[in-house]
Amino acid sequence: MTLLLLACWEATPTDSGFVEPVDTSPVLEIIGDYLASDGAVVVVSSTSWRTDDRTDTIVEFSNSSNMLTAENDHTSDVAGTYSRYDWRSDGGQWFVCRSTETAETAEDAALADRAPDDDCNGADWVSLTLAL
Repeated sequence: MTLLLLACWEATPTDSGFVEPVDTSPVLEIIGDYLASDGAVVVVSSTSWRTDDRTDTIVEFSNSSNMLTAENDHTSDVAGTYSRYDWRSDGGQWFVCRSTETAETAEDAALADRAPDDDCNGADWVSLTLAL
């Protein structure tokens, strides 16, 4: 009896001729530890967006749309609702805006309008500087 096992993944050839698998899972492009222009400490991971003592849980993200939705921290005054975070890059500098903070569902947050580049709910977009 012959047993044939097949594995499916994307792969790239190497100089040695061996083929190595390529991780095709999306990675949130804005991951990092930052100091924000408003004085906050912002830590973005693949699973959460933390601003000072508030940690929102990331539900979904789109690098091509520069946005993510997150369930608001259970200890915040908007617990049980969802936020939409938008970001943009200008000259290598990240700018972020929480376009909505009280959506009833993650889908509602994702469908919320993106804030215009010159106004984040009556304030400036916050710039992020990588903390070293």
